[in-house]
Amino acid sequence: MKKRPTLLITLLSLAFVVGALLVAFQVINAQQRALPEVSFQTLQGEGRQLESFRGEPFLVNVWATWCPPCVREMPLLADLDASHEELQVVLVNHGETPERIEDFLEEMGLNLQHLLLDPRGELVAHSGHRGLPVTYFYNAQGHLVATQSGEVTREDLADLLPRMGVNFYPERLP
Repeated sequence: MKKRPTLLITLLSLAFVVGALLVAFQVINAQQRALPEVSFQTLQGEGRQLESFRGEPFLVNVWATWCPPCVREMPLLADLDASHEELQVVLVNHGETPERIEDFLEEMGLNLQHLLLDPRGELVAHSGHRGLPVTYFYNAQGHLVATQSGEVTREDLADLLPRMGVNFYPERLP
């Protein structure tokens, strides 16, 4: 008969430990999915944080002019930005000067609505990614829904945008 209280205490202890681990996992997972607290600048020198995009779904693409896959995907992202008003396309340049970025945009004939500068590469360092490009997909509440390492394609957008609550209309893209 003494074994039953011991078994009950063991089961209750195990349930407590499992519950505590689940709570810890949820806290860690929520922290990883939260918007990074990194400060950026616009080309005009104004400060901006990703928090300011909360309220509508948005994607954050980290790129550089010296990165061939970044250059290849840039027209697609610019077209996506122009054709899907319900989605904010945020392009964060990784470590280059405003002058170099402006020259690149003029060369490519691109007009980007949300262009931010990350001169010290803090966003990539914060996320732990090593290469460019990398794209983060956030829902309207600012929760990370997906991450795409490497060049984003139309197929990727068709798969990932609905997860953010955005309808993808490939026919709107040139």
